[in-house]
Amino acid sequence: MNGKILDIKIHKLPQPRIGLRKIGESYLAEVKVLRTGSFEMVNEEGCKAVCTLTLVKDEGKTILVDTGNVGEEKCVREVLEKEALSPDRIDYLVLTHYHPDHVGNMNLFTNAVFIDAVETFKGSDFRFFEKEYSIGKHSKVIRTPGHYSNDDCTLLVNTEKGKVAIVGDLFWSGQKDLPPFIFDRKILRRTRDKILKMADFIVPGHGDIFRVTK
Repeated sequence: MNGKILDIKIHKLPQPRIGLRKIGESYLAEVKVLRTGSFEMVNEEGCKAVCTLTLVKDEGKTILVDTGNVGEEKCVREVLEKEALSPDRIDYLVLTHYHPDHVGNMNLFTNAVFIDAVETFKGSDFRFFEKEYSIGKHSKVIRTPGHYSNDDCTLLVNTEKGKVAIVGDLFWSGQKDLPPFIFDRKILRRTRDKILKMADFIVPGHGDIFRVTK
């Protein structure tokens, strides 16, 4: 489905793209899953984790959510090349949380402004914010604690098909699946309920994009 607009009825197909539509002089944002994440418990002592990589375009700004594992540089470059992009052309890099499978290739994005749950940073320049940070007219980062720490975050994006929440591991692979690793179960459930009320689609950290069942 690379390069095609996502039809809501086929949202479970890999590499979906959700909507881009002009309203007046402005465009709603576009979301495309570049790689669907996966997870496998190898045994009681270990696992294999590959995170979802998601591209967002909003008012001329190019945004990537999460960066993959150390050692996945080639894969990251390849999925970007399919979109006629390279790491140095990413304007913003959203880090949903700091587990290694999500932040292993930060060094590739030399021109990007990095955003997490509480700050933006580029080089030695740090700027702090409270509650949320707007990147473009149709995309903003909000704090969504519970999985890794109190400082997890989600990118919310308004598209033609509805509001998309790119959540990292707040949702593992589906609406009801809980992550195997939870910082605070009570906080996690409260945050998940909040996102379910806000979003029409969710991009989880280790599974296919899904439509929210209200």
